[in-house]
Amino acid sequence: MKSKSRISRFKSNIKSKGYTILLAILASITLLACQQTDVVQEKMNLATQYMSEGNYEQAIVMYREVLDAEPENVEAYLGIADAYEAMEDYETGLTVLEEAYEVTGEETIAQEIESVEELQAQQEALQAEAEKEEEKAEKHKKEEAKDKAEEDKDYEEAHESLEKTAEQIAEGVEEISEEAVEA
Repeated sequence: MKSKSRISRFKSNIKSKGYTILLAILASITLLACQQTDVVQEKMNLATQYMSEGNYEQAIVMYREVLDAEPENVEAYLGIADAYEAMEDYETGLTVLEEAYEVTGEETIAQEIESVEELQAQQEALQAEAEKEEEKAEKHKKEEAKDKAEEDKDYEEAHESLEKTAEQIAEGVEEISEEAVEA
């Protein structure tokens, strides 16, 4: 009987030590998770600060570090897309959002994709309009140059005609003077 009670106590000790170890492991995991959350929040705060300062490249770096720790962090994806949008790189922003939607499946990401596509279409329309205006300005400039060339040509012709007339008058005056001297 003594051996059974020793075995029971031994088992009881192992169970209580096992629970203690298990509790210690769980506490450690919880502490690490809290620390990681603090680090992620710190990086999100830095990214937000960089965005407000217009330092978009550095903001993207911070958001990417957040995604390294939390691959499904929707706010980090949206932050990266916003940074690219601020740099007017809608194509890259759209690519990031599409990646985010694949990873997270979040409806807010799908809405943001639509918004960026609209901005991209507006940018393309504005760019096309600017190119048309540039072509019009170039055409107008060429027409003005052509008109000036024609005016210059007309001026030269008028000048040459005037010089011929002056020469004819001078010759006529000379003839009249010679006739007057002879008479």
